[in-house]
Order: sequence, then structure tokens, then C-alpha cells
Amino acid sequence: MWLAVTEGGGEGWLVLAGICQGLALGSKYLALGGAAALGGWLVLRTLHLGWRAMLRSALLFGGTALLVAAPWYLRNWAWTGNPLYPLLFTPQDWSAERVALWTEYMRGFGVGQGVLDYLLLPLNLFLHHERYVSFMGSIEIPSPLFLLVFLLPFLHPSRPLRWLLEISGLMFAVWALGAQQTRFLLPIFPALSLLSSAVLLELARWKPLQRTGPALARGLAAGMLAVTLVYALIYAVMIQPWRPLLGLEGRADFLRRIVRDYPGLETARRVLPADAGVLMLWDGRGYYTDERFTPDIDHSQWTELVMAHPSVDELAAALHQRGVTHLFFSLEDADFILQHDPAGHHRRAAEFLLKQFRPACTRSLYRDEWVELLEVTC
Repeated sequence: MWLAVTEGGGEGWLVLAGICQGLALGSKYLALGGAAALGGWLVLRTLHLGWRAMLRSALLFGGTALLVAAPWYLRNWAWTGNPLYPLLFTPQDWSAERVALWTEYMRGFGVGQGVLDYLLLPLNLFLHHERYVSFMGSIEIPSPLFLLVFLLPFLHPSRPLRWLLEISGLMFAVWALGAQQTRFLLPIFPALSLLSSAVLLELARWKPLQRTGPALARGLAAGMLAVTLVYALIYAVMIQPWRPLLGLEGRADFLRRIVRDYPGLETARRVLPADAGVLMLWDGRGYYTDERFTPDIDHSQWTELVMAHPSVDELAAALHQRGVTHLFFSLEDADFILQHDPAGHHRRAAEFLLKQFRPACTRSLYRDEWVELLEVTC
């Protein structure tokens, strides 16, 4: 893109950038925001070359990305009737309540959407980081060093750094307008790392820091590297990926140890009859299920049912009509959604399940620390 923006050339690099963007788009919807920001930046930065050159650059980048990503979106369209399922467009079988629950969840992060909230957003990511995380993992907490990026405009950065800052700012703005989950910011963390490093290098040249600056920079780099290695070692010891690779552990044994709902799913697949219909409650991970299971891809199936059928008898009749014979209740996934439930709809649905429907209308077939398999008996 550098050549395309500066001289109007570099078509090959635009195509390569489009291929990379297309692969990202085919991997995860998260890349849509980045594609919009990068495409918008490219248009703005090539306007000085004339509209023909600008349009050519945009088509080379955007068209290549679209062609590379198209197979995955066409597959979605063929399977679900919606190329962006379950985002942006609602399938025919989604009710207004289900759409509202999904929107409520996506808007349930952050501290607000007012003008002041947006202005303070970079600071609130650190002061109220628990409001923006989805899994409470340390990877979701941005490095405090990223705040140094705000000093970069005052340090007369080079053109590449300015452009990297502009692209990062656009990607941050797109993120801020959507679901404000810090895990969706991960794609710009590498860029912010480079920008904050540039600020540190510039500050090290400051006269009062000329003696201690290099030592501090080396110490900071060594400390960051040490933290990264420690985290990598911790996760390697926890997961022990070498065991299945070396034949020391079978696939099923590995999954039982790592995937918390796998033992319950494995039991359900083995003991349930061929004509069973299993509704998964708040659990959208259907990787290890079969056609008998209905994963809860948007974490709202049970809640929507309870809202539409608020009594035990009504709900039992609705389940029977849908062919549901069993419920697969994931405590871990229910706990996750309850942490992002500002209106309390999921909490009330969970209370209805545990206090009313389960004791009156189910029989427990399997239970462990994380899941319970229930047979619907009425």
C-alpha cells in the first residue's frame, strides 16, 4: 500500500494486501471492521492521485479481498440463507425477542455510549477493564504502555508511523461503534506495540534520559520477553499439547481434559436414542455433537423460550412441539452470559430452569462439575 499511496504504483502489493485481508475475512467476522478501516484509509490517502487512481487502488485491494473471502460467505448463504449469519441479517426463523436478546448482549459491554464515554474510552479500558472483557483473561487487558501512543503526534513521527497511527485510529473507531469487547481489539495490538516502542525509543534520546534511557529500554524489552515466555510455559504445562502428538494420550482423553463440556457431550452421544432432540442451553459449541443436538449459537434459545412460554406447562408443550426430548445445561456458559445480562432476562430464565422447570419436568441423566443432561419428562 505504501507505493500505491505515495506514487500510485505498487499494484502487486495491493493485491497481496487484499489476499491477506480476504484470508482474514474468511477466518472470522472480526476482520470486517479492519477491512472497512483499511479500505477507508486507502481511499482517503489516494485521493490526491485522482479519482481514477483512487478507484483502481480500492478495487485492487477490496476486489481481491472479496474474491478470496467469497467461498466462505457463499457457503454461509447456501447453508443459512444469510452470508453473514448470525450477524447483521436475521434468518427467517429468528423472532424479534431473539434479535433483541442478541442486540442487548452485544451492547452490554463498556460503560456507555455517550459523547463523554467515547472521549474517555481509551482511559476507561484500563480504569474499568472488567466492563469490556468477555472471558476475564489477562490477554484481554491492553498494555498500559499503549497509552504512550498519544505522545506520538507531538514527537514528529516518520510518515510510516503516522500512517500506522491513522490506520490504528480508524480501526479503534470502528471497534468503538460496535460491541466494545477488548478481545475484538487484538488485531491492532501489534500496531500499538510498534507505535509505543517508537515513542519509547524517541524518549530514550531525551537529554535527561540519555544515560539511563538505553538501560531502561533494554530492561523493559527483557521484562516483556520474560513475561511472554512465562505465560507460554504456563499454558504449555496446563494444556500439555505434546501428549497427543507423541501418542501418550488419545484424542478423546485430551478433549476430556481440556474441553469442560466434552465429557457430558460424550455421555449424551453414547446413551441417548437415535431419535432424541437435545436443546443446548447457553452452550454454542457444537463441534463434538451430532444432528440430535441444537447448539445455542447466540446464547438465547432457552431465554427466548421462557419469555414466550412463562409457565412450566406452556414451556413443556413448546419443547414437545419442537421435538426436544432432552436439555443439555452448561453451567460455565450460563455463568458467562449472566455476566453480560444488563436487563436480567437470562438470570430470570436460569432461575426458572433451576427452581421451577427442572424439579417439575425433568430427570437428571448425567451431571458433573460443569454440565447436566436432563430428560424432559412432561
